[in-house]
Amino acid sequence: MSTIDQVLTLGNCQYSVYDMGRVIRRIDKQNFVDFEQGAAPYPYPIQGHACFAVVFSKPDQVHTPYLWLLKLPLDEVSKLVFAARDDFLRMVIEALGQDIANAEIDTEALNNHAYSLKPSMEKLAVLNARIRAKLHQPASIYYESAHNYFTQYPSETGWQAIGFQGIADLVERMDKATAQQLSELLDQLPEPAFCALSQCLEHCQLPPSLQLALLGLPPSKRDPFWLRSLTGGQVKALTPVISELLDASPSVDMLITLCARHWQQFSNAEQVHKLLESVVACPQGHEVFTSLVADLSALPECRDAALTALRAPNRSAALAAAIGQLFQQLARP
Repeated sequence: MSTIDQVLTLGNCQYSVYDMGRVIRRIDKQNFVDFEQGAAPYPYPIQGHACFAVVFSKPDQVHTPYLWLLKLPLDEVSKLVFAARDDFLRMVIEALGQDIANAEIDTEALNNHAYSLKPSMEKLAVLNARIRAKLHQPASIYYESAHNYFTQYPSETGWQAIGFQGIADLVERMDKATAQQLSELLDQLPEPAFCALSQCLEHCQLPPSLQLALLGLPPSKRDPFWLRSLTGGQVKALTPVISELLDASPSVDMLITLCARHWQQFSNAEQVHKLLESVVACPQGHEVFTSLVADLSALPECRDAALTALRAPNRSAALAAAIGQLFQQLARP
């Protein structure tokens, strides 16, 4: 058994894989198999790693899933470094044996190893909400208070009593009516409540009414959390918004958020070029230029566009200088 897929499949375990590095989104099983076999790059690399959750259950315990949270290194084209995965599987087989379906699984030890991912509390809450919804299990005890606050009675202090898990459950179980109620009250939310909501919204597919309400917020609220809340919006609808933002001398935090959450906007060289010009025009842009280029170049969806943009002749003197420094860094032994 040389892959995670084989270990779980031969054990008759059902499993799903979710990216945990950028936004929590399910990875198609065949895509994951191709990645494990080295036939395809990881679709959403971050900082040279594949960060993902494997949610699996034994044949007779479908409603009691187990969780592997993994952080595996990738090579320069975002393909799996086999040695790390093989080392992880060796530890798994030593601990559980080859028949995982009949093994006694220590849930605490399951993620106590060198390749364990430690997601934020917010991401764990969203993943938990998604798993429970998928299994048709009830929401957490915090759901009702979150629903009441965000759809009926937002106030300056009420958010302090809401558990983050409740917000994650609210977003995960959001229907059309809830989305409309939330849209109507969005501009009344105090900043801490909006920030918490944004950290959940970025992982969901935005309903049209909510996307429209977010785009209608005043400029004073257009910060990195606002950008994060729009992550699940329709790409084509957001393209003019992103272009307008790039023309408005965004802060370095906004630029970082754009790359991290809206990478799908940079799958063509023209848009990447516009982004890079905005980076070098930003006072702190030189501090993040190399890391942002590396981030986009690692994403399979953006790699060709990023490499093409770096070689485009129509660039400013500042961008040409930054690219020259980048190539010098890459040429150093």
